[in-house]
Amino acid sequence: EYNMNIHLTAVQDDMPAGLSKVLNILESSIKESPTVGEGTVGTLTLTFVKSEAPVSLIKGASALLVGHSNTPVITNDGIAAFTDVALGSYTVQINKGELQFSENITVTEGMTDRKIVIADYPLPV
Repeated sequence: EYNMNIHLTAVQDDMPAGLSKVLNILESSIKESPTVGEGTVGTLTLTFVKSEAPVSLIKGASALLVGHSNTPVITNDGIAAFTDVALGSYTVQINKGELQFSENITVTEGMTDRKIVIADYPLPV
């Protein structure tokens, strides 16, 4: 049989410098999302283009608005239209053949269309 007397004293110590630096890095990387309010946009049209000027549409691309339940109405002109889109942040996934791209967008009140430029990829028009 053993008998052990332990006395423990806890104190508030300073934060280690390394942990403080990591917390500062994490805090500086936080991005605030804009407040978009409540409601929906009746129809949101997304146009997929290869470059800003001259505008050349990406024909035959398909699109998905992640987090939105409606299937888009896609035309062959590089345009996808979504109906009854709730205000908020979404990821747009664009597929063209075996290539896939994504872009984050924020749908705000009064927004009816958005041009998505896919300029840095070897994508056929």
